[in-house]
Amino acid sequence: MLYRKAKVDKQEHIGLEDLIEEARNGNTHAFREIFDEFSDRLYGYALSRTASKQDALDAVQDTFVDLWGGLQKFE
Repeated sequence: MLYRKAKVDKQEHIGLEDLIEEARNGNTHAFREIFDEFSDRLYGYALSRTASKQDALDAVQDTFVDLWGGLQKFE
């Protein structure tokens, strides 16, 4: 794996909708949890489509930058 998962206390685990709402309110920790949850799968998909590690990493980065910028419009 490329990224290490953040340690999350299972008792404090909240759902994706709650994380998105928290991230919309500027909570960068919540956004990091979203990143940790989806980045490896997104990287795997991007790598299968690009066949270049660097291009796949760039695609993951661009996706999360766009997500952060578009959180207010995300439904």
